[in-house]
Amino acid sequence: MWLKIFLNALAIVIIFSIQKSLIPYLPLGLGYLNLIIIVLISVLSIFGARFAFIWFFSLAWLLDIFQFNLSGINFIALFSVFWLCYFLLRNFITDRSLYSFLILTAVGTLLYDLILAMSLLANNSFQEIFRVYGKDLWLTEIKRLAANLILMIFIYNFFHRLTKRIEPVFLREIKKY
Repeated sequence: MWLKIFLNALAIVIIFSIQKSLIPYLPLGLGYLNLIIIVLISVLSIFGARFAFIWFFSLAWLLDIFQFNLSGINFIALFSVFWLCYFLLRNFITDRSLYSFLILTAVGTLLYDLILAMSLLANNSFQEIFRVYGKDLWLTEIKRLAANLILMIFIYNFFHRLTKRIEPVFLREIKKY
């Protein structure tokens, strides 16, 4: 039990460290990736809501400590992403197809960035918005979304080969005997 807790905590800290120290400095548009959102949606889809909530809470806590935004805005943003993705997974889409992973990634990325941008606007820090998004907000958001979707395709294929929990599910005709 303690080993499982330690390994989860270590994985959370490693993902957070990679997101904050390595990814922003990658070339060729890879700096637009949001590894935290992608990993959290993958954990929610593969391991379930209970396990994913611990990850969402832990990463939101780390983001609130080390990122200089309004107090608690990262927790609000990640909790909103968790709630909306869980609601979509539970009620509307299956958790086994690539399309559902891509939809959840798109919704999570857009909601997280929208909440952070609105908090920066509410704080009247226009310089911070230009520092985060550059001069063209929507073009930057499209680049972030495309980078996250491409990475999610690779993660989905990795987990598809690794485990049998996710498999491509296609609608097919059922033969009646």
